[in-house]
Amino acid sequence: MTLPRLSLLLALLGAALAVAGVLVGPAHFTGIEGAYFTRAAGEPPFDSALRTWGAGLALLSPRDGNLWLGAGVALLLAAAGALFAHAAGLRLVRARD
Repeated sequence: MTLPRLSLLLALLGAALAVAGVLVGPAHFTGIEGAYFTRAAGEPPFDSALRTWGAGLALLSPRDGNLWLGAGVALLLAAAGALFAHAAGLRLVRARD
């Protein structure tokens, strides 16, 4: 496989993963609701203000769009590196003698 074909393959896979990451969306974490400053009313500031959206999310969860987006960007960078290597005259394999 030549470097231009490899870079095209990596670019297509990277673009597909980036689009998948945008479609999946961001991961859901525990957050604080908007009504935060309630000390003047006599309530603690964090009284029932915490909520969770996605239970059981792992670090590399497939439901996290950032994972797919990051993988897509990494493949796009690898495709750019392959194009630069091709422009510099590097080869994937050496010619047989």
